Amino acid sequence: MIEVIGLQLIRVNNLTKQYKQRGGLPLIVLDNISLEINNNETVGLMGRIGSGKSTLGYCLLRLISSFSGEIYYNNMRVDQLSQRAFRKQRKKYQIIFQDSSSSLNPIFTIDEQMREIISYYEIVSKVKINNFIDSALEEVGLGYDKKERYPHELSTGEKQRVCIARALLTEPEFIVLDEITSSLDVINESRIIELLKTIKQKRSISYLFITHNAGLVADFCDRVIFLENGKILFEGDKTESLDKIKSYFNTHEVSA
Repeated sequence: MIEVIGLQLIRVNNLTKQYKQRGGLPLIVLDNISLEINNNETVGLMGRIGSGKSTLGYCLLRLISSFSGEIYYNNMRVDQLSQRAFRKQRKKYQIIFQDSSSSLNPIFTIDEQMREIISYYEIVSKVKINNFIDSALEEVGLGYDKKERYPHELSTGEKQRVCIARALLTEPEFIVLDEITSSLDVINESRIIELLKTIKQKRSISYLFITHNAGLVADFCDRVIFLENGKILFEGDKTESLDKIKSYFNTHEVSA
C-alpha cells in the first residue's frame, strides 16, 4: 500500500526557548525554529547531544512552558490556550520516551496503568474497558496475559511496546518518539520500527522521530530536520539531508 502524505497537521513559527542563568546571558536552547509536519508523515529530528531535539518535542506538546513563538495543530493555535482548554486537545498528541522503565509506574500493573489513562480521558465506558485494553495490547504484539504483569516482569522490548499501546489508547494524530529505540538491542529495535510503520499505515499517524541513528532515519522517515545549537541547519528529503549531515560532520570533525 502506498502511503499518501496529506495536508499540514502541525505548523511552528519562530519557536524560541531559553533558560535563565545566574549572573549571565540567557541560555538559548531553541532559536527561532519554524517547521511543518504533514498528516501521515514521519519526520526525523537529528542533531548532537544538547542541540535542542528533545526540548523541541516537549515544547510541541507543551510539556515545557515559557517559550515564545506560535504552534498550530490543524490550523488551531494551541500555544496560547489555557491549560484546561489544551487538555481537551492533548489526547490527540502523545509522546513516547526513551526510558520505558521510567515511563511506567513500578507499583501498578499494566492493566491498572492503562485503565487510568482511559478513565482520565473518558475514552470508553467501563463495560468496554477490558476489550479495549486487550485490543491495544494485541495491536502492539503483546498477549493479554501481559496486562496483569508489573513493569519489572517485562523485558525492555515488551515495556516499550506497552508504552506504545498506552499512547495509542487516546487515538492520537501525532506522536513524538523521543529516542525510543536507543535502549533496545538491534533485533528489538528493528521490530519496534516495523511495528511503528504498521501503526502509521493503519492509523495515518504522524511521527516526530528524535534519534541519532542515521540508518533508522533512512529506513523510517520521510523527511529530516537537523538541529545544531538550537537552529535548523538542514531540512528536507531524507537522502539529500543525510548526505549533507554526513558531509557536515566530516568537515567539522565531530560526531552526532
